[in-house]
Amino acid sequence: MSITYKDAGVDIEKGDALVEKIKLKVKSTYGDRVRSGVGGFACLYEVGDRLLAAGTDGVGTKLALAKKLDKHDTIGIDLVAMCVNDILCTGAQPLFFMDYLATGKLDVDTANHVLDGIVEGCLQSECALIGGETAEMPGMYGNGEYDLAGFAVGEVKPADVLDGSRVNEGDVLIGLPSSGFHSNGYSLVRKLIKDDETALMQAALTPTKIYWKAIKGLLEKQLLNGVSHVTGGGLLNIPRINEGFAYQIVPIKTKNTDGQFGRVDTERMYKNVMEDFKWGGFDNPNVYLDENHLRMATNIRNNLSRLALALIDEGKEAKAKKVLDKSMEVLSGERVPHNYFSIFLAEGYFRIGEFELGEAILKQLAEDRIKEMDYFNSLPQHKRAAAGREPETAMAIYMEVLKMAQQYEREELMQFLEKDYEKNMRRMGFFNE
Repeated sequence: MSITYKDAGVDIEKGDALVEKIKLKVKSTYGDRVRSGVGGFACLYEVGDRLLAAGTDGVGTKLALAKKLDKHDTIGIDLVAMCVNDILCTGAQPLFFMDYLATGKLDVDTANHVLDGIVEGCLQSECALIGGETAEMPGMYGNGEYDLAGFAVGEVKPADVLDGSRVNEGDVLIGLPSSGFHSNGYSLVRKLIKDDETALMQAALTPTKIYWKAIKGLLEKQLLNGVSHVTGGGLLNIPRINEGFAYQIVPIKTKNTDGQFGRVDTERMYKNVMEDFKWGGFDNPNVYLDENHLRMATNIRNNLSRLALALIDEGKEAKAKKVLDKSMEVLSGERVPHNYFSIFLAEGYFRIGEFELGEAILKQLAEDRIKEMDYFNSLPQHKRAAAGREPETAMAIYMEVLKMAQQYEREELMQFLEKDYEKNMRRMGFFNE
C-alpha cells in the first residue's frame, strides 16, 4: 500500500497554488536592487559591490519527533542547515543567522537545548548567530510544543554568483550524500513509523547535513557551475540550476544476479509507461497544472523521450513511436509548454522518420523563446534583473534548435530559423544595437 503526502495531511497542490497567487504581489515590491527574488533557492539583493543572499525556512513536523523523544539538542542544526544550504546555491558565503522560537509556555531547559543545536549549526556554517526572538504565546501552542524559524544571510561578489549562466552542455552532476531525510517530508515520514519503533525515530531525528565546508574550497577555486539543494521537491530541484538544460541522472550501478553490471531494462520501462504508469492527473486536460507540476511534467516528458531514444538504439522503432506519441498525447505543447527537454522529443521523431512532427516541435520551441525575449525586452531595466536567466536560457535553447535542424538537414526549418537570425539574436542580447 502506498501513502502520499495528502494521506499524511499535507496538500502540496494548495501550497503551490498559494505561491503562484502571491508572486505578482511580491514582485510589485521589488526595486532596482533586487537581483533575484521569489522562485529561487535564495534571494539576491545588491549592496555596494556585493550581493546579499538571503534565505528563510523552518524544520516542519520533525519537531514532533524531537518532542516525542524529548531530544531537542540537534533540531537547531536542522534549522540552520535548511537556511544555509539554500543560500549556498547562489555561491554565497554564510555571514550571519537569526532564529525565532514560538511556544505556548517557555521551558527554559528545552529552549536552551534548542539553542545548543543552533549554535552548533552556525559553527558548522562558519556564520555568526547575531540575534533572534523568543515569543511566548499562551493558547497558541499545546503543552511542550514550540515552533522554529530561521533566517540566514550570506554574501557573494556579482562575478561569482551561481545563477545558471556557467552551466554548459556536458557538465557533470555530482550528488553529495545526505545524512538522512534532512528536514522535509516528516508529516509523511512520521506516518510511516510506528509508535513503538523508537530506534527508527532516533534515526529519523539525525540532523540535516550542512554542506558549507564540503563546497567551500570548490567555490573559492570557482570549480562549481551550479548548485542545487535537494529538499522537498526531491530531484525536481535539480533543473532549477538552469532550466535551459536537460539533466541526466545516472543511478549508482548495481549488479544483476549474474554478477554483471546491467544497463537500462527498456522493456520493463516500456511496460511501466504504456501499461502500469499512473499519470496522477497529468493525462486529464481538465486538471490545472501549476508551476511545480509543470516542472514535473517536463521532467516526465524528458524521461519518456530518453526511453524512446534508447528503444531506437535497440532497433525497436515501433515501440519508440508509441512512447513518443504517448508523450505528445498526455503532455502536449499546448498544455505543457515546450522547453529544452522537448529537443529530445523532436530528435526521437527525426530518428524514426517522422520529420513533420519533429519540425513542428522545434519550430514551436523557437517561437516560444522569441516571445519570451520580446516580453523580457519590454520590461523596464530595473524589472529585468528580477527576471533572472531568461536571456541566456532562451539563447541556449534557440541555438540547440538550430543545431539539430542542421544535423538532420531540415532545410525548411533552417530557413525559418536563419531568416531573422540576427534580429532574433539581438532580441536575446547576443548582438549590441
